[in-house]
Amino acid sequence: MKHFIKDVCKRFGVKEKASIAKLYNKNGVEMLKDDVQYFKHQDVFYLAVEGEPFNFCAILDDYDVQHQIGEGGFGTVKLATHKETRKKFAVKFMDISSALNHADEVNSLYKEANSIKKLRHKNIIELYHSFVEGKQMIMIMELASGGELTDYVQKKGRLDEIEARKILVQIISAIAYCHSSGVVHRDLKLENVLFLDDPEELSVKVIDFGISGVCTTFQNDKVDAGTVAYMPPEAFEGNLNTAPSLDVWAIGLMFYAMLYGTLPFYSQDEN
Repeated sequence: MKHFIKDVCKRFGVKEKASIAKLYNKNGVEMLKDDVQYFKHQDVFYLAVEGEPFNFCAILDDYDVQHQIGEGGFGTVKLATHKETRKKFAVKFMDISSALNHADEVNSLYKEANSIKKLRHKNIIELYHSFVEGKQMIMIMELASGGELTDYVQKKGRLDEIEARKILVQIISAIAYCHSSGVVHRDLKLENVLFLDDPEELSVKVIDFGISGVCTTFQNDKVDAGTVAYMPPEAFEGNLNTAPSLDVWAIGLMFYAMLYGTLPFYSQDEN
């Protein structure tokens, strides 16, 4: 690795820094001598000529951030294009200024990033990078450009059973995988399912693990957030721990909403 870093520093005209320079991969992990054997063609690395910690903000410099394509309780989402590959991504910007002085709130924000990063499933939105810059948490994610499932249902009024079933099977597959990985979504709803491309192709992705409970025993977190219309009755008793059953209940309501065009339990007032 020392010889590799020396060659890299020489190439960039900073050969005198070779003794202190560090090399990081695209995820901010420092590369050590045993890692050289795993290097592949077209791998991206970052050189820290002063031996400084990895600058995660440098990742964002690789993208052209464009117009806003979404907005929710956890922040805004903008379209971005990778400067080299021209591939499209979604970049989520979350204002964490109010949480910076509260460790618990900051940890809950990181929970979304950690939840998605560890999940690899064809029906779950993929997270590539997450880092904090100033008062914002920035997440570079897979782009699903087909729109929300809720908009699709509202446009059609209701879905036929075959169409709803094709969508539901994908959601169930994604959430079953989450549960097997010790992750409970906790905020499943039509709005948190996106179509990958053309809605008519019925290929969907589950998104927004912002309040997911990450625990191997499903007993670590109390239920303290979510969307009221999708919560089971026992969630309001105040003593229900995070459990896969929360997601199962929500999936049932989503299926009902797809078939009938409305939620089974609805009111203008949450109380």
